Amino acid sequence: MITYLLRHRSVTATLFFLALFAILWFSFARLTPGMQVNMKTSGFRIDYLLHAMAYFALMVLFALWQHTWLSSNYRWIVVAFIGLLLASGTELGQAFIPSRAVNPYDLLANAGGLMAGVCMSLIISRRHKYNINN
Repeated sequence: MITYLLRHRSVTATLFFLALFAILWFSFARLTPGMQVNMKTSGFRIDYLLHAMAYFALMVLFALWQHTWLSSNYRWIVVAFIGLLLASGTELGQAFIPSRAVNPYDLLANAGGLMAGVCMSLIISRRHKYNINN
C-alpha cells in the first residue's frame, strides 16, 4: 500500500487535500445545537484522539506525496513548523466562530498527532527510500 502511494503521487495528493479540507471543515464549521455531541467517555474525551489522528494522517499523506522534496532533513523542520501553524491557526480561528471555543488541549492533540506523523513519515521515508524505483 505504501509503495503504491509513493509511486502514484496524484492519488496521494488527492487524499492529502481531502484530509486537509476535512480538517478545515470540521475546525471552522458552525455547530448548531443538534450537531454538538458529547465525546466524553470515562474521563477521556475521544475528540482529542480524533484531533491527533487527523493531523497524523495529514502529515503522513503529505510525506508520501512529497517524499522526493523531503529528501533533506531541514525540510522536515519546515514542514513540521507549517503543520504547527496550521494546527494553531485552526484552533485559534475557532475563537471567531460564535458556536466554537478555543481549547488548548485540542491544540496539544493536534501538535501530538502532527509530531507523531512526522516521526512515522521519517520511518517510512527511510524504509522505502531505495524501494521506490523497484
